[in-house]
Amino acid sequence: MSEHGNEHFIPALSHEDAVVRGYAAQMLGIAGESEVLPYLTEALKSDYPPARLAAAETLGNLRDAVAVTGLVAALSDPDGATRASAARSLGKMGATAAVPELRPLLADEYEGVRAGAAWALGETGDSGAGPALIPLVDDESALVRQETVRSLGKLKENGAVPQLVRALSDPDETVRARSGWALWEMRAKEAVPAFTGALNDGDNPLLEVAAEALGTLGDEHSVPPLIGALGRWNPAVQTKAARSLGQLKDQRAVPALIEALGRYEAAVRCEAARSLGELGGEQAVNGLVSALTHHDAMLVSEAARALRKLNDLRAVPGLLEILDTGGENGRSATIRLLGDMGGAEAAPGLIRALNDPDSIMQSYAAEALGRMGATQAIPHLLAKLRGSSMTAIAPARALRQLGSRHAGSRRNCRTCERLRPGGGARPPRCWGYWEARRPCRPFWRHSETNNGTCGKQLPRDWESWEPATGTMSAGKPCRRCCGY
Repeated sequence: MSEHGNEHFIPALSHEDAVVRGYAAQMLGIAGESEVLPYLTEALKSDYPPARLAAAETLGNLRDAVAVTGLVAALSDPDGATRASAARSLGKMGATAAVPELRPLLADEYEGVRAGAAWALGETGDSGAGPALIPLVDDESALVRQETVRSLGKLKENGAVPQLVRALSDPDETVRARSGWALWEMRAKEAVPAFTGALNDGDNPLLEVAAEALGTLGDEHSVPPLIGALGRWNPAVQTKAARSLGQLKDQRAVPALIEALGRYEAAVRCEAARSLGELGGEQAVNGLVSALTHHDAMLVSEAARALRKLNDLRAVPGLLEILDTGGENGRSATIRLLGDMGGAEAAPGLIRALNDPDSIMQSYAAEALGRMGATQAIPHLLAKLRGSSMTAIAPARALRQLGSRHAGSRRNCRTCERLRPGGGARPPRCWGYWEARRPCRPFWRHSETNNGTCGKQLPRDWESWEPATGTMSAGKPCRRCCGY
């Protein structure tokens, strides 16, 4: 308590000067510590209204159930601001026990109290409070109407749907927007005509709510207005309209979504790609394949994810073309996508990609060939094993996936294991990675010893090795080690 000076403020709550008592209650509220709760509860009985107001606000922030009794008593405080603050504090605490005492405040003479009570009833989550809120949808105060429609949405009071639909034309912009949100939360199909009408009005504050709500309401008559919303100047409306069109799964939206792939805003492009992945069909697949050539890496990633979800082999010819003409992002995504989709017609293109100028693309192609089980790629993968240590890792893994005996294992092959240090016999042919007389580089990356064959420490520098002699010289690996 001493950190905030509470030991000075607590005695001040009983000071003879009402202003001092009020200031002390406000400072204790700033401290916000639970140990001051008994003193703040007592401050609710102060004869200085600001002190009671500060105490009511702070008790709500502390969210301690012990304070409920004091706050319920404060609902009958003569000061309107204190009543409103007590109501909101009870709402913050989710005090369902206070619902009977909150309902009479809906008829309070002060709009702040009515608004606070309406908000609190929504926060309590008590469905029985919904019918009492419905009449306030037509309250003269815009603040009360705002809080009422919000609470009706949270409580999902289906009996209020006609009133909420009518509130969509309320003169207050916030009331209209919150009414739309409430109807969306309630999945009220009665609101579809009003939502579709809002999409045709460029200045309507319901635009964003309507664009998002129509997708979940599932009405096919919403498709044309949503397609029109894709042409709005507002990127947020475009994004939500694209998402809703994907949820409705109506093929009429495909051309508009393909066009949206070229919009300026990245969020709109990516959402259009996701929706095309939901719709599917040849036209959508072709549009997504074209998106793989876009300069935006995010769009390329979303288009690849959508194509992977569709797993439509009609995309393969277009993907193979991108392997030869696409940019770095497009080729990378395409190679991995072909590996996931499979299909015999994809293998020749991936084999060509093993010779891509970019070593990363070569690795992606090797991994893709391994995943799709392209055994015809084994000779080409074996050829890549003679590359650098970095480019040989992916082909080696692919060969293991393909079940090739040339792939070796995580141990030295049996041919090498027959030898012992000092042995003079020349080993038979080794089916390892390397035809050259040096150990395989993937093996070199995983171990600093020759797995017990030589029993000697290998040098740090791979290139310092001289060709082995065929007999096990001390400190050198076997002639043709195929270990991994």
